[in-house]
Amino acid sequence: ANNTTMVQHIIHLEYLEEEFTSLMEAYGLKNVVNLTSAAKIRDSATKKQKCTVDDLTDETRQLIEEVYAKDFELGGYQMLTRRRMNKDVEKNAPHS
Repeated sequence: ANNTTMVQHIIHLEYLEEEFTSLMEAYGLKNVVNLTSAAKIRDSATKKQKCTVDDLTDETRQLIEEVYAKDFELGGYQMLTRRRMNKDVEKNAPHS
């Protein structure tokens, strides 16, 4: 692992249509691909999702964070345990 970034652009699945369209426009390419089908597939997969972060053990979360730390950083994603800790804090916070 030499910490060399091999890609120039990262497109997040959650924002596939918007980010892909922006990327194509940046290169002067418009209407190259219709992402409506991809969006439908993404939405369908999301609705059928059975396993969530909450289903992972602490050991599994930690392993994922260690192995994919750079991906979390480059993708702008919050680490799993940190996100879970934030949920716990919100859940235990006094309500006004």
